[in-house]
Amino acid sequence: MAYKDANGRITIDEVAAQKDVRNILAAVEKLNESKNAIYQLILNASDMKGETVSAIAEKGTEIKADIEAMIKNLETTADFIIKTVNYYKKLDSEIKNAINSSGLGANSTGGGVR
Repeated sequence: MAYKDANGRITIDEVAAQKDVRNILAAVEKLNESKNAIYQLILNASDMKGETVSAIAEKGTEIKADIEAMIKNLETTADFIIKTVNYYKKLDSEIKNAINSSGLGANSTGGGVR
């Protein structure tokens, strides 16, 4: 979730981002469970006989591929969120260090614009 600061700029809420990542990873876990169940269905279908068996195996394979694509997309999203938060944390730290080393920081005794 993004918030706007006093100047209308969007800021990142690290706690909300972490919660989003946890929710995404929980969804990935559920999808992995579903993928494994579909895989077991496909394996069990090979022991069956009849026309329905090939339809089960074919549809199961399609669903398994769809689930794998969803998992990959969710993992990519979680990774992007983590990288974005880390990037801005690093950037904030660098800016803070630059301000403090320039003598313009809040604890500075001078050097600022008057």
